[in-house]
Amino acid sequence: MPRCVVVPLHGKASIHDYASEYENIKALAQLDLVHLAQPCVAGCEAETGLRCRDCAPGSTCACGDNLPTPLSLPGFCHMKGNYTCFYKCPNTKMCPGGPKSSRCYKSFDPHEQGLECTAPGDVPQELSINPPLWARASWDPLVLKEVDRAANEAAKESAKESSS
Repeated sequence: MPRCVVVPLHGKASIHDYASEYENIKALAQLDLVHLAQPCVAGCEAETGLRCRDCAPGSTCACGDNLPTPLSLPGFCHMKGNYTCFYKCPNTKMCPGGPKSSRCYKSFDPHEQGLECTAPGDVPQELSINPPLWARASWDPLVLKEVDRAANEAAKESAKESSS
């Protein structure tokens, strides 16, 4: 069972210990004692064990810091500032999802096409069984392998630039 950490007091003012406060929030959410307004504040399911109950179909929480809003799964997107309605993209290659490409691409306007928000049945079950790398914990072997691959590519590019 998660434990709550007591934040120390100094004189009349509290000392903020953000790491402890985050652990307290996570513990309370795991015990189903609090429900967070932003569904991803507690983090991703892979790292916290908390499923995103309030994520709209077509979205999930990303792992990593500073990602408190749901992000589009591959093949889905959302309009700017709207995290409660995600749309199935007609061109899935244009909608990779994740932290850098969660919003709908400029030439795709779901309102003009009369599309409705994605329904739970529209999301392939495979995406919850085999989530994208950004929705996996940082210690996941697939994530570590991808980080190593990216680092090797960057090193090769750097070596090419310095040799020319």
